[in-house]
Amino acid sequence: MVTVPEQEHCVENTLSTPTSFGKTGATGQEGRNDGGSRQIRTGHRLNCKTIDHELHGPGSHAPGNSSEGPGRNATANNEFDTIVLPVLYLVLFVASLLLNGLAVWIFFHIRNKTSFIFYLKNIVVADLIMTLTFPFRIVHDAGFGPWYFKFILCRYTSVLFYANMYTSIVFLGLISIDRYLKVVKPFGDSRMYSLTFTKVLSVCVWVITAVLSLPNIILTNSQPTKENIHDCMKLKSPLGVKWHKAVVYVNSCLFVAVLVILIGCYIAISRYIRHFQEGYSRNQISELGAKASDPCKV
Repeated sequence: MVTVPEQEHCVENTLSTPTSFGKTGATGQEGRNDGGSRQIRTGHRLNCKTIDHELHGPGSHAPGNSSEGPGRNATANNEFDTIVLPVLYLVLFVASLLLNGLAVWIFFHIRNKTSFIFYLKNIVVADLIMTLTFPFRIVHDAGFGPWYFKFILCRYTSVLFYANMYTSIVFLGLISIDRYLKVVKPFGDSRMYSLTFTKVLSVCVWVITAVLSLPNIILTNSQPTKENIHDCMKLKSPLGVKWHKAVVYVNSCLFVAVLVILIGCYIAISRYIRHFQEGYSRNQISELGAKASDPCKV
């Protein structure tokens, strides 16, 4: 509190010092005075820096001389990426591992009697593989791995994660179609309701997933350096970049298609059940009316 007036006094002294730069005196004395003015000005500037150092501490600057906002934001973002995200991934990993492990134990003790159970088993397998990729993300985000550890994430872990995520989405869509066929059209083509058809369709889903995913692994073949390691796209070959964009487009269309199928199938199922209940209620009312009109049938 005492040094603030000294800083203001320092600024006033700096402004009041003679400014004779560039002037040529008639005698050498003026030249010496001019040099003295430079020394006085320099001395005042050093004195101001010293006072500023005492006011704000070492390594800091007075407000208005620098902007601390971007630095603080960068620090906050860095703490979120290296502390908060790894903790969230760890919690998600533990919960997912326990729940998926329990689901594996339950479903693989149940015989494959229906298509619904078989599709659920495929979802459990896909979710379990996706869960096993979380430790790699935790190690990378927490900064425990070496600098080239990101290459493993870009080439293998991320590909496995997204491939199994979209595989789960496809099987959810197949479950909705299966429920629609079993409820709304129970007397359709018997081959579509067989377990053999379900197994063949599931194998096709996994094969298509592998065909889409393997090129992303193979074409991520650039030599990792400290300059390109932070961007997965820079680790891909030109063909790999094009393939990656194509797969992203296919997966986006697949997500929208499955979403439409889910909504459409379950709306149709709910409408069918509602109409069935309304028809059943009308039949019950008509039967009660008939019994009431004919006492002999009571």
